[in-house]
Amino acid sequence: MQERLEKQDSAIFIAYHQQQACGFVQLYFSFSSLSISPTIILNDLYIPVSHRQKGIATQLMQYVKKICP
Repeated sequence: MQERLEKQDSAIFIAYHQQQACGFVQLYFSFSSLSISPTIILNDLYIPVSHRQKGIATQLMQYVKKICP
């Protein structure tokens, strides 16, 4: 994971609640030869059981939709 981040092949966005990490989403950057354009692959979305059903995953997904072209 560290290597992907260092090479900027991946990005991780972490959600916080009261200064405690409560979930993350990981994106990988690729290129689609079919559409001849860059593509972003959502590889991981994780929310610990203790923070589920609180809308955190929804907020992370809304953020990703907003920043991705």
